[in-house]
Amino acid sequence: RTVACKVFVDQFIWNPFMCVPFLLATLRWQDRGFATKDCRAMWQPRSVLATYCSMMIATWVTWIPGTSVVYMFPPALQMPMFNIILFMFAILLALLTSSAADAPQ
Repeated sequence: RTVACKVFVDQFIWNPFMCVPFLLATLRWQDRGFATKDCRAMWQPRSVLATYCSMMIATWVTWIPGTSVVYMFPPALQMPMFNIILFMFAILLALLTSSAADAPQ
């Protein structure tokens, strides 16, 4: 029950409203070379929505089982397991956002 509550908060409160929007903004800004000019082009609604949805699907596919496994480990092993999953997730997210930035708008 405790694991289910933690996974629910992580995946359906924290990620959709805090984590993914922050990562989306940061990675799109990085793809533009951290330039502050032409920010409007970075926030085309159709492109942002498509990227947000793909990021949320990738997040849920990775982290729902990932956090379930992490929270079942003893506390001493939770951080190493989390870091392994995070490493793979970071690569996946970089691939998703870079391909979205390269797509014609």
